[in-house]
Amino acid sequence: MSQRCCWARAGRCSTRAAQLLLAGLAERRRARGYAAYAMTLQAAAVFGPVLGLALLNVGYWLVALTAAGLWITAALLFSLLRHVPRARAGDEAAIGVRTALRDRIFMWFVAVSLPARLLTDQAAVVVPLGGGDPTAVTVFAYVLAIVSAAVQPWCAAGSRAERPGVLRVGLLCAAGGYLLLAAGAGHRPVGLIAVAVLQGLAGGLLKPAVFQTVARLAPLSRYGTYLGVQAFLSGLLAFAGGTAVSRLFEYGPQGAAAALTALALVACAAAAATRALPGREAQVVPYVGVSGGPLDLRPKP
Repeated sequence: MSQRCCWARAGRCSTRAAQLLLAGLAERRRARGYAAYAMTLQAAAVFGPVLGLALLNVGYWLVALTAAGLWITAALLFSLLRHVPRARAGDEAAIGVRTALRDRIFMWFVAVSLPARLLTDQAAVVVPLGGGDPTAVTVFAYVLAIVSAAVQPWCAAGSRAERPGVLRVGLLCAAGGYLLLAAGAGHRPVGLIAVAVLQGLAGGLLKPAVFQTVARLAPLSRYGTYLGVQAFLSGLLAFAGGTAVSRLFEYGPQGAAAALTALALVACAAAAATRALPGREAQVVPYVGVSGGPLDLRPKP
Protein backbone atom coordinates (compact mmCIF):
# COMPACT_ATOMS: atom_id res chain seq x y z
CA MET A 1 0.00 0.00 0.00
CA SER A 2 2.79 2.44 0.88
CA GLN A 3 4.49 1.66 -2.44
CA ARG A 4 1.30 2.46 -4.39
CA CYS A 5 0.85 5.69 -2.42
CA CYS A 6 4.40 6.75 -3.31
CA TRP A 7 3.82 5.98 -7.00
CA ALA A 8 0.53 7.88 -7.00
CA ARG A 9 2.08 10.91 -5.29
CA ALA A 10 5.05 10.95 -7.67
CA GLY A 11 2.79 10.64 -10.70
CA ARG A 12 0.48 13.44 -9.64
CA CYS A 13 3.33 15.77 -8.70
CA SER A 14 5.14 15.26 -12.01
CA THR A 15 1.89 15.65 -13.96
CA ARG A 16 1.03 18.95 -12.28
CA ALA A 17 4.59 20.22 -12.68
CA ALA A 18 4.53 19.48 -16.42
CA GLN A 19 1.11 21.08 -16.83
CA LEU A 20 2.21 24.19 -14.94
CA LEU A 21 5.21 24.63 -17.23
CA LEU A 22 3.00 24.16 -20.29
CA ALA A 23 0.43 26.63 -18.98
CA GLY A 24 3.06 29.40 -18.91
CA LEU A 25 3.73 29.16 -22.65
CA ALA A 26 2.18 31.31 -25.34
CA GLU A 27 -1.15 30.12 -26.71
CA ARG A 28 0.15 28.34 -29.82
CA ARG A 29 3.09 26.70 -28.05
CA ARG A 30 0.85 25.72 -25.16
CA ALA A 31 -1.64 23.96 -27.41
CA ARG A 32 1.05 22.10 -29.36
CA GLY A 33 3.04 21.31 -26.23
CA TYR A 34 0.03 19.81 -24.48
CA ALA A 35 -0.83 17.77 -27.58
CA ALA A 36 2.69 16.30 -27.63
CA TYR A 37 2.50 15.71 -23.87
CA ALA A 38 -0.85 13.89 -24.12
CA MET A 39 0.27 11.79 -27.08
CA THR A 40 3.38 10.75 -25.16
CA LEU A 41 1.23 9.67 -22.22
CA GLN A 42 -1.00 7.55 -24.46
CA ALA A 43 2.01 6.01 -26.20
CA ALA A 44 3.39 5.08 -22.78
CA ALA A 45 0.02 3.56 -21.88
CA VAL A 46 0.17 1.37 -25.01
CA PHE A 47 3.82 0.31 -24.99
CA GLY A 48 4.51 0.44 -21.25
CA PRO A 49 2.71 -2.81 -20.36
CA VAL A 50 4.37 -4.61 -23.28
CA LEU A 51 7.81 -3.47 -22.11
CA GLY A 52 6.96 -4.39 -18.53
CA LEU A 53 5.92 -7.93 -19.48
CA ALA A 54 9.08 -8.39 -21.54
CA LEU A 55 11.27 -7.25 -18.65
CA LEU A 56 9.30 -9.36 -16.18
CA ASN A 57 10.40 -12.50 -18.05
CA VAL A 58 13.92 -11.69 -16.91
CA GLY A 59 12.97 -10.75 -13.36
CA TYR A 60 11.08 -8.23 -11.29
CA TRP A 61 14.36 -6.61 -10.32
CA LEU A 62 14.83 -5.48 -13.92
CA VAL A 63 11.31 -3.98 -14.03
CA ALA A 64 11.99 -2.03 -10.82
CA LEU A 65 15.43 -0.94 -12.01
CA THR A 66 14.07 0.27 -15.36
CA ALA A 67 11.23 2.16 -13.69
CA ALA A 68 13.67 3.83 -11.29
CA GLY A 69 15.89 4.79 -14.21
CA LEU A 70 12.98 6.38 -16.05
CA TRP A 71 11.98 8.40 -12.98
CA ILE A 72 15.56 9.60 -12.52
CA THR A 73 15.72 10.58 -16.20
CA ALA A 74 12.50 12.57 -15.84
CA ALA A 75 13.89 14.35 -12.77
CA LEU A 76 17.06 15.24 -14.67
CA LEU A 77 15.01 16.66 -17.56
CA PHE A 78 13.10 18.84 -15.12
CA SER A 79 16.39 20.04 -13.65
CA LEU A 80 17.43 21.39 -17.07
CA LEU A 81 14.75 24.08 -16.73
CA ARG A 82 16.33 27.04 -14.98
CA HIS A 83 14.74 30.09 -13.40
CA VAL A 84 11.27 28.61 -13.35
CA PRO A 85 8.75 30.40 -11.11
CA ARG A 86 9.67 30.12 -7.45
CA ALA A 87 7.45 28.24 -5.02
CA ARG A 88 5.03 30.49 -3.23
CA ALA A 89 4.94 30.83 0.53
CA GLY A 90 2.07 29.32 2.46
CA ASP A 91 0.21 32.61 2.93
CA GLU A 92 0.56 33.46 -0.76
CA ALA A 93 -0.79 30.04 -1.74
CA ALA A 94 -3.77 30.55 0.56
CA ILE A 95 -4.45 33.94 -1.01
CA GLY A 96 -4.29 32.32 -4.44
CA VAL A 97 -6.82 29.67 -3.45
CA ARG A 98 -9.19 32.33 -2.12
CA THR A 99 -8.77 34.30 -5.33
CA ALA A 100 -9.64 31.25 -7.40
CA LEU A 101 -12.67 30.41 -5.28
CA ARG A 102 -13.98 33.97 -5.65
CA ASP A 103 -13.50 33.98 -9.43
CA ARG A 104 -17.08 33.37 -10.60
CA ILE A 105 -16.16 32.70 -14.22
CA PHE A 106 -13.52 30.18 -13.25
CA MET A 107 -15.70 28.48 -10.64
CA TRP A 108 -18.51 28.13 -13.18
CA PHE A 109 -16.13 26.32 -15.48
CA VAL A 110 -14.91 24.18 -12.58
CA ALA A 111 -18.50 23.19 -11.82
CA VAL A 112 -19.14 22.27 -15.46
CA SER A 113 -15.86 20.41 -15.95
CA LEU A 114 -15.95 18.72 -12.54
CA PRO A 115 -17.19 15.33 -13.87
CA ALA A 116 -14.51 15.16 -16.59
CA ARG A 117 -11.98 13.25 -14.50
CA LEU A 118 -14.64 10.91 -13.09
CA LEU A 119 -15.90 10.11 -16.59
CA THR A 120 -12.45 9.48 -18.08
CA ASP A 121 -11.20 7.45 -15.09
CA GLN A 122 -14.24 5.18 -14.87
CA ALA A 123 -13.96 4.20 -18.53
CA ALA A 124 -11.03 1.96 -17.65
CA VAL A 125 -12.78 0.58 -14.55
CA VAL A 126 -16.32 -0.34 -15.57
CA VAL A 127 -15.30 -2.64 -18.43
CA PRO A 128 -13.31 -5.06 -16.21
CA LEU A 129 -16.00 -4.78 -13.52
CA GLY A 130 -18.59 -5.73 -16.13
CA GLY A 131 -16.98 -9.12 -16.56
CA GLY A 132 -14.91 -8.55 -19.69
CA ASP A 133 -12.26 -11.19 -20.40
CA PRO A 134 -8.57 -10.12 -20.28
CA THR A 135 -8.18 -10.07 -24.07
CA ALA A 136 -11.23 -7.86 -24.57
CA VAL A 137 -10.10 -5.50 -21.79
CA THR A 138 -6.63 -5.23 -23.35
CA VAL A 139 -8.06 -4.45 -26.80
CA PHE A 140 -10.40 -1.91 -25.22
CA ALA A 141 -7.50 -0.15 -23.47
CA TYR A 142 -5.37 -0.07 -26.62
CA VAL A 143 -8.16 1.30 -28.85
CA LEU A 144 -9.03 3.93 -26.23
CA ALA A 145 -5.40 5.09 -25.98
CA ILE A 146 -4.90 5.18 -29.76
CA VAL A 147 -8.07 7.21 -30.38
CA SER A 148 -7.26 9.59 -27.52
CA ALA A 149 -3.77 10.21 -28.94
CA ALA A 150 -5.01 10.56 -32.52
CA VAL A 151 -7.35 13.44 -31.66
CA GLN A 152 -4.64 15.57 -30.00
CA PRO A 153 -3.27 17.23 -33.18
CA TRP A 154 -6.82 18.30 -34.07
CA CYS A 155 -7.31 19.81 -30.60
CA ALA A 156 -4.00 21.69 -30.83
CA ALA A 157 -4.64 23.19 -34.30
CA GLY A 158 -5.99 26.70 -33.86
CA SER A 159 -6.34 26.13 -30.10
CA ARG A 160 -9.60 24.32 -30.73
CA ALA A 161 -9.50 22.75 -27.27
CA GLU A 162 -10.46 26.10 -25.72
CA ARG A 163 -13.79 26.18 -27.54
CA PRO A 164 -16.79 25.22 -25.39
CA GLY A 165 -18.03 22.92 -28.14
CA VAL A 166 -15.01 20.65 -27.66
CA LEU A 167 -15.81 20.18 -23.98
CA ARG A 168 -19.48 19.59 -24.83
CA VAL A 169 -18.70 16.99 -27.49
CA GLY A 170 -16.28 15.22 -25.14
CA LEU A 171 -18.95 14.99 -22.45
CA LEU A 172 -21.53 13.70 -24.93
CA CYS A 173 -19.08 11.07 -26.23
CA ALA A 174 -18.56 9.87 -22.66
CA ALA A 175 -22.32 9.73 -22.14
CA GLY A 176 -22.76 7.73 -25.34
CA GLY A 177 -20.09 5.25 -24.29
CA TYR A 178 -21.68 4.62 -20.90
CA LEU A 179 -25.14 4.28 -22.42
CA LEU A 180 -23.82 1.64 -24.82
CA LEU A 181 -22.32 -0.24 -21.89
CA ALA A 182 -25.59 0.02 -19.98
CA ALA A 183 -27.37 -1.45 -23.00
CA GLY A 184 -25.05 -4.46 -22.98
CA ALA A 185 -22.88 -3.51 -25.95
CA GLY A 186 -19.74 -4.35 -23.98
CA HIS A 187 -20.46 -8.07 -24.25
CA ARG A 188 -19.94 -8.03 -28.04
CA PRO A 189 -16.58 -7.28 -29.71
CA VAL A 190 -17.99 -4.67 -32.11
CA GLY A 191 -19.91 -2.96 -29.33
CA LEU A 192 -16.87 -2.91 -27.05
CA ILE A 193 -14.74 -1.33 -29.78
CA ALA A 194 -17.45 1.29 -30.35
CA VAL A 195 -17.40 2.07 -26.64
CA ALA A 196 -13.60 2.32 -26.72
CA VAL A 197 -13.75 4.77 -29.63
CA LEU A 198 -16.31 6.96 -27.85
CA GLN A 199 -14.39 6.89 -24.58
CA GLY A 200 -11.13 7.58 -26.41
CA LEU A 201 -12.73 10.61 -28.05
CA ALA A 202 -14.09 11.69 -24.68
CA GLY A 203 -10.71 11.50 -22.95
CA GLY A 204 -8.87 13.01 -25.91
CA LEU A 205 -11.23 16.01 -25.99
CA LEU A 206 -11.93 16.56 -22.30
CA LYS A 207 -8.38 16.62 -20.97
CA PRO A 208 -6.98 19.28 -23.33
CA ALA A 209 -10.24 21.25 -23.10
CA VAL A 210 -10.01 21.44 -19.31
CA PHE A 211 -6.30 22.26 -19.30
CA GLN A 212 -6.43 24.90 -22.04
CA THR A 213 -9.49 26.63 -20.61
CA VAL A 214 -8.10 26.77 -17.07
CA ALA A 215 -4.82 28.14 -18.43
CA ARG A 216 -6.76 30.80 -20.36
CA LEU A 217 -8.95 31.82 -17.42
CA ALA A 218 -6.22 31.94 -14.78
CA PRO A 219 -4.30 35.16 -14.07
CA LEU A 220 -0.66 34.97 -15.07
CA SER A 221 0.68 34.56 -11.53
CA ARG A 222 -2.00 32.04 -10.50
CA TYR A 223 -1.69 29.29 -13.11
CA GLY A 224 -0.61 26.69 -10.58
CA THR A 225 -3.23 27.64 -8.02
CA TYR A 226 -6.09 27.56 -10.52
CA LEU A 227 -4.96 24.23 -11.92
CA GLY A 228 -4.61 22.90 -8.39
CA VAL A 229 -8.10 24.01 -7.35
CA GLN A 230 -9.68 22.40 -10.40
CA ALA A 231 -7.67 19.20 -9.98
CA PHE A 232 -8.45 18.98 -6.25
CA LEU A 233 -12.21 19.40 -6.65
CA SER A 234 -12.43 17.08 -9.65
CA GLY A 235 -10.33 14.53 -7.75
CA LEU A 236 -12.75 14.60 -4.82
CA LEU A 237 -15.67 13.94 -7.16
CA ALA A 238 -13.74 11.21 -8.97
CA PHE A 239 -12.95 9.49 -5.65
CA ALA A 240 -16.53 9.70 -4.36
CA GLY A 241 -18.07 8.79 -7.70
CA GLY A 242 -15.67 5.91 -8.28
CA THR A 243 -16.45 4.49 -4.87
CA ALA A 244 -20.19 4.73 -5.54
CA VAL A 245 -19.85 3.09 -8.97
CA SER A 246 -17.84 0.19 -7.53
CA ARG A 247 -20.42 -0.36 -4.79
CA LEU A 248 -23.28 -0.37 -7.31
CA PHE A 249 -21.50 -2.98 -9.43
CA GLU A 250 -21.53 -5.27 -6.38
CA TYR A 251 -25.33 -5.49 -6.66
CA GLY A 252 -25.19 -7.30 -10.00
CA PRO A 253 -26.46 -6.35 -13.47
CA GLN A 254 -29.13 -3.98 -12.21
CA GLY A 255 -26.66 -2.08 -10.06
CA ALA A 256 -24.18 -1.92 -12.95
CA ALA A 257 -26.85 -0.56 -15.29
CA ALA A 258 -27.81 2.06 -12.70
CA ALA A 259 -24.19 3.14 -12.27
CA LEU A 260 -23.57 3.42 -16.02
CA THR A 261 -26.82 5.32 -16.56
CA ALA A 262 -25.94 7.71 -13.72
CA LEU A 263 -22.54 8.41 -15.31
CA ALA A 264 -24.24 9.12 -18.64
CA LEU A 265 -26.74 11.48 -17.01
CA VAL A 266 -23.97 13.36 -15.21
CA ALA A 267 -22.14 13.81 -18.53
CA CYS A 268 -25.30 15.04 -20.27
CA ALA A 269 -26.06 17.51 -17.48
CA ALA A 270 -22.53 18.93 -17.64
CA ALA A 271 -22.72 19.17 -21.45
CA ALA A 272 -26.00 21.09 -21.19
CA ALA A 273 -24.40 23.60 -18.80
CA THR A 274 -21.35 24.25 -21.00
CA ARG A 275 -21.14 27.78 -22.41
CA ALA A 276 -18.58 30.22 -23.78
CA LEU A 277 -16.47 32.04 -21.19
CA PRO A 278 -14.49 35.27 -21.52
CA GLY A 279 -10.72 34.91 -21.30
CA ARG A 280 -7.90 37.11 -20.11
CA GLU A 281 -5.42 39.15 -22.10
CA ALA A 282 -2.13 37.44 -22.91
CA GLN A 283 0.88 38.48 -20.86
CA VAL A 284 4.63 37.95 -20.99
CA VAL A 285 5.99 35.27 -18.65
CA PRO A 286 9.56 35.66 -17.28
CA TYR A 287 10.57 32.04 -17.84
CA VAL A 288 14.08 31.18 -18.96
CA GLY A 289 14.76 28.25 -21.25
CA VAL A 290 17.41 25.53 -21.11
CA SER A 291 19.91 27.67 -23.01
CA GLY A 292 19.56 30.46 -20.46
CA GLY A 293 17.90 32.88 -22.87
CA PRO A 294 14.47 34.35 -22.15
CA LEU A 295 11.49 32.78 -23.81
CA ASP A 296 9.18 35.15 -25.69
CA LEU A 297 5.82 33.77 -24.61
CA ARG A 298 3.65 36.39 -26.24
CA PRO A 299 1.21 35.16 -28.90
CA LYS A 300 2.62 35.42 -32.38
CA PRO A 301 0.72 37.61 -34.87
